[in-house]
Amino acid sequence: MTPEVPEPNTQELTVTFQPPLSLDRQWWVLDVMRKENVVDLLDVGCGCGRLVHCLCFPTWRLSPPPPAEWPEVISFFKDCPPDPSTATIHTGKVYAVDISASDSKWLSESIRPSASDFPERLRWEPLEVKVWQGSLDSVNPEFVGFECICAMEVIEHLPEDVLADFAPIMLGIYHPRLLLITTPSYTYNARFTAPNAPPSARKGYLDPTGRTSRIFRHSDHKFEWTIEEFTEWCNTVADEWEYDVEVGGIGTACEKDPWGRELGYASQTAAFKRREGPQYAQRREKRCQDIGILDRASNRDRHELLKTHHEDPHEQAQSPKSITEIGELVKARMVEWREPKVKMHDLWFQNDIAIACGGWLELLPYAVHKQSALTLHKSSDRLDQWEAELDAALCPNPRRYWPLEDEVVDDEELSEISSVEESEGSETESPWGKPVDGWDETAWSASSNHVDWGTDVMSSWVIHDGGDERDDGWGTQGTHDDEGNIENDGQDTDLREGEALFDWTVKDTTNWDLEQYETNNADEIAE
Repeated sequence: MTPEVPEPNTQELTVTFQPPLSLDRQWWVLDVMRKENVVDLLDVGCGCGRLVHCLCFPTWRLSPPPPAEWPEVISFFKDCPPDPSTATIHTGKVYAVDISASDSKWLSESIRPSASDFPERLRWEPLEVKVWQGSLDSVNPEFVGFECICAMEVIEHLPEDVLADFAPIMLGIYHPRLLLITTPSYTYNARFTAPNAPPSARKGYLDPTGRTSRIFRHSDHKFEWTIEEFTEWCNTVADEWEYDVEVGGIGTACEKDPWGRELGYASQTAAFKRREGPQYAQRREKRCQDIGILDRASNRDRHELLKTHHEDPHEQAQSPKSITEIGELVKARMVEWREPKVKMHDLWFQNDIAIACGGWLELLPYAVHKQSALTLHKSSDRLDQWEAELDAALCPNPRRYWPLEDEVVDDEELSEISSVEESEGSETESPWGKPVDGWDETAWSASSNHVDWGTDVMSSWVIHDGGDERDDGWGTQGTHDDEGNIENDGQDTDLREGEALFDWTVKDTTNWDLEQYETNNADEIAE
């Protein structure tokens, strides 16, 4: 069936993205971090810090215990398939910088101890967060040698002279192991209009530099590169600074193109990976000296440090109790609950059990295995889905949640079953699984601790979407709609709706100065 072609061709096409591109881009960064076991991240052009807040959330478990200290535990798992639940981001250091005074100030004021938002969530690893305000063409000594730097939708906002120093500073002076970049694809912009549409059909912004006749997605963009142009730039700077690069893209429209055009992705991505070895390091250092990048940068304004935030791990982190004590605690909990079979996940989030394990999840199933009154069932390739079964003699009267099929129960038994159902419910939950009076969607979202895409990070993003905020070169306010929905145009998706798709937790913002943020961003919110 031929897709319906809009008439007349002087109108922009309906183009929507699900999830919104702003989330998809951050998903890509988090996925690379997870695969590369990144611990430290520097977010340049961080805006209001959605990614920063996301990475500040404590991971739910530690990496597997060291084999030298726990050889019997490691040996127990040697024949098991790889556990997907271990693919978790263990953030230790998150730094951020933005040229916008208002955005960086808001981020610095919104960062607070995770326990104030999620008191039930334990922190197993230390965290350090720093926020600066300043320009990318300045050199910050604290950024040198950072493990990973990301610049999401940043480079297209840089003036020509700042862009010229971007790669020398990022790849030469800072030389991180990884540099992650996203930028709009000008090739994909054709998707927003018909092939024969006049230029007036595009609701964009004429190239403000006057170098081209291209129509961009945002008024502050200094350029938007085609796939070929971006690939050429990436390959050039990668070779100059001794990096390998993988160029790709993210973001495809929900709607099919009526003309069947293959235009790639809405946002282009580049993952630069440092070539390791003393010869490559020497070449990078020599090139920095040859082009005089440090001399130029030394004459520019320094970054202003706005916030330093530290969080310590739980006092029992990596200091577990004995395997026997852990097994006895699990047995006692199951007897108390009258539960004959419980998943490791449900046991773990009883914080006393996680604390007894010192944050090492591997100790829990091993302790179940060693406890004579318990049987371990390896029912999944995910360790947290394995089950502990209690000896039937210790659970003669299992907890009942509803009568069995065709079972006749007396009033006393029915009362017991009903009371269990009521005790297991919550004040805001309907017995039919639907909202009841007083049900609060935000509170419901905040109660979820489940992350289903392998990064074990939770979103704390509560601000209206509409793209990244960029102005004054990069990183400031103003609607930056890289999704093709210029000036909102009725097509943007609120960030809260996007989060709900992934069951991400939204932080409680009771103590945040949202009123001040709304005052500073009235134009964006009004759209």
